[in-house]
Amino acid sequence: MDDSMTKARLLGELRAARREWDALMAAVPEERMTEPGAAGDWSVKDVIAHLTSFDRWFVQASEAYFRGALPPPDGTEGMSFEERNQFRYRQAQQRPLAEVLAESHEIFQRLLEMVEAHTEDFLIQPQQFEGVAEPILVWKLLQGDGYAHYRDHIPSIRAWLELSAAPACRPTIGQADTLRVLPPHPYPFLRLTTRQIVRYSCTTSTRHSRR
Repeated sequence: MDDSMTKARLLGELRAARREWDALMAAVPEERMTEPGAAGDWSVKDVIAHLTSFDRWFVQASEAYFRGALPPPDGTEGMSFEERNQFRYRQAQQRPLAEVLAESHEIFQRLLEMVEAHTEDFLIQPQQFEGVAEPILVWKLLQGDGYAHYRDHIPSIRAWLELSAAPACRPTIGQADTLRVLPPHPYPFLRLTTRQIVRYSCTTSTRHSRR
């Protein structure tokens, strides 16, 4: 256990990561939010829906906990991590952008309310849940699926935005062009890394690289 973690710090991390995320989202024109390529084949809208699905699970599990019930089934029971991601991705394809954006803000605020409602001991001390073999640190869930998760997705979207900042150039990314300086990303569908060498084929004869 991280002895320095507290409920106040956890809330601070969640809010800080969300501010970073919202600042990035403010830089994405709405008409580009459904454009593929922001994170592998995914659009910004797809990533927003993906993040919201994890926030929603914690909200629904917390609401059930306060009722003395188990988390409600969401159709992903028995699926692997990647299967769940793809299931939720397909669900998001049917939803309009405005609805996805509105739900993102609504669910995140509800998540903060749920964290506020839980006791510090529940969040920080190991908890044993029915049907789960090992005790769980709830704050670790909120780190991996919450504030760290938001930050995991920021670099690829930022890189995607930077690639489109030079309108006279057409970026081409090949396997040999990618400089992988981090371990494999936990989300296999993310094909961009936080640091890349990108070659541009420009309308002029000038060729250059940028990181």
